[in-house]
Amino acid sequence: MLAIVLPLVFIIAGLLLLLRLLRRRYGLSSGDTPLTVVQILPVGPRERLVVVRSRAGRSFAIGVGAQSVTFVTDLEADDLAPASETATRTDARFNIAGDR
Repeated sequence: MLAIVLPLVFIIAGLLLLLRLLRRRYGLSSGDTPLTVVQILPVGPRERLVVVRSRAGRSFAIGVGAQSVTFVTDLEADDLAPASETATRTDARFNIAGDR
């Protein structure tokens, strides 16, 4: 009986340790986290723009580089809405300035 129970205890302990390491390394945790990554946009080989939402509902963008993390801006709720909801002009014949 001990020959069966002892290996099972080691396997379960190893899996729990592996789960703890994965949670710590990749940020896998429950829904009660203070910050949640909404979207990651790569802007270079080692740089990205990350949209983060706090538990209180505040959203902001941060720039992440190889050597630094920089606050970019606070975001409003309509900044995070899908493009179809916020688009006022859908005519593709106009450029950004509104010229033809």
